Amino acid sequence: FFQCKLLILTDAISRTETSNSFVRNFIRKIIAAKTNTFIACSKLTESYLLKEFPKSNVEKSFQTIDVESWFEAIGQLPTKNELRTKFKLQQDKFMLLSIGNFIPLKNLDKLIDIMPELSNCQLVLIGEGYLKPSFQEQIKQFQLEDRVQLLGHMNQEKLQQYYKAADVFMFPTDRDTFGYVVLEALICGLPVLCSKYSGASSIIEEGRNGFVIDPEENFVPLLQQTLSQLADMSDCATNSMKKYTFQNRAEEYVEIFKSVCYDS
Repeated sequence: FFQCKLLILTDAISRTETSNSFVRNFIRKIIAAKTNTFIACSKLTESYLLKEFPKSNVEKSFQTIDVESWFEAIGQLPTKNELRTKFKLQQDKFMLLSIGNFIPLKNLDKLIDIMPELSNCQLVLIGEGYLKPSFQEQIKQFQLEDRVQLLGHMNQEKLQQYYKAADVFMFPTDRDTFGYVVLEALICGLPVLCSKYSGASSIIEEGRNGFVIDPEENFVPLLQQTLSQLADMSDCATNSMKKYTFQNRAEEYVEIFKSVCYDS
């Protein structure tokens, strides 16, 4: 037993671990002392582990999805204009998209707040939650009924159609260990404005496939910059995801396992 190697795969980040009890943290420190290697699923997780367990060995292998099947599915969909016609979306305005529960954690109200100053944009929010009546009141207050839509949960096939119909993906979450919707959006060619409190911010290449934002600060200038170079950033978004296949991640794991088992 004592010859076994212990590796722990984790997506924990500082913002999700603030309410841990003393006992839980104490037990974690004991486990960490016996751990040969942590595999961090994002840069935020890496930072958290090195702060909490500074003597630990930490390797990175970012989370991913079935990239190849998503590329295949998106390639078979109708064109952006055809999809916008199908969903009765405006052809002459940029489409901003966000997906998540309608709860305070996701900060989706901030997206509605900025719409009055973005007359060249329309916003689609997909999700459900108890803040929906509040969002509806916001939309009414700002007279945005013609430019903001609230849609309920939908299956993956329809979701992919909305991704392809969109131009930019917004992810202003207050905290998220990762955020697979960011990966889905990038595959579909959407530059992403991603919260710095999301593990998926590790995938963002600043100014190329999106921007990492502070959801508490004014991110409209970064959105406008994205819209001004949308074609180039859209290409970068798609290309940036080609390396995040299951095959590549499996190979990363193999190399990590080899280094732990044979080099230590």
